[in-house]
Amino acid sequence: MKFYNVKTREAVEVPDDQVTVVTMKNGKKAAQTIVDGTKLFRIIGKEDAARLAAIMEELRSREGITETRVAFGGVDNQIESADYAITYAAEAIAYQRAQKYSSVGQLRSSSGVLRGKILKAKNEVGKALNE
Repeated sequence: MKFYNVKTREAVEVPDDQVTVVTMKNGKKAAQTIVDGTKLFRIIGKEDAARLAAIMEELRSREGITETRVAFGGVDNQIESADYAITYAAEAIAYQRAQKYSSVGQLRSSSGVLRGKILKAKNEVGKALNE
């Protein structure tokens, strides 16, 4: 995952296994890592969902799994669970793009729900990779 180091004013690439998800003081979820003694944070966004989907696609191809689409969360293994979570997050992103928000509060609430779905997908992918 890519972070920006404000101290050195450069982008830093960090392996996913060195990244933890934390809740910041303002309530937002962020990825956190430590590079050269400096704590780096990154708000988790839509591109993370796309990256997680690519990771799962690679994992499915390595395992020889051709199709794992699951409806309503009826899963038998960790790979299916991760695939379901990614699909769920992608649908939430598409829904949010189509909405017309009349207030900042509505947008903030919808973004919070979306963030939770993306974090769940990330967690499920991590479990599938460690299986």
